[in-house]
Amino acid sequence: MTDKPTPLAHGEIDVLILQALVRKLIAKGVLTPDDVRAMLFEAAKTSTLSAAS
Repeated sequence: MTDKPTPLAHGEIDVLILQALVRKLIAKGVLTPDDVRAMLFEAAKTSTLSAAS
């Protein structure tokens, strides 16, 4: 029996691409972990404000 790998949904692929991109940018010194935290916090805050409207 050969099991085929389960295909990834588009959202899952997007997440993997973003994770890899952020890791590379941190490794190259373009972003710091604090930069990433700040961006995620800002995105969450904006998302919460948009949902409340």
